[in-house]
Amino acid sequence: SKMSSTVVPELLAKKQKRDSQWQAEKAAAALEARKKSRATRKEIFKRAESYVKEYVAQEKDLVRLKRAAKASNGFHVP
Repeated sequence: SKMSSTVVPELLAKKQKRDSQWQAEKAAAALEARKKSRATRKEIFKRAESYVKEYVAQEKDLVRLKRAAKASNGFHVP
């Protein structure tokens, strides 16, 4: 019977092994970067939500003060 295995040169085998290692490391780094990016996006979104909440509260307070001033026949001076 004839063997059908091909002989791979040593340099080519080393290159293939090195390339597969680099590919695995690159994939792991990409996964880590995606996780970090997702966490950063969540943090930014939370911060933006708190700003919106703060501005809405500020606006409501301003309306309340204006109404109180108007009710007592006065003017609201910021």
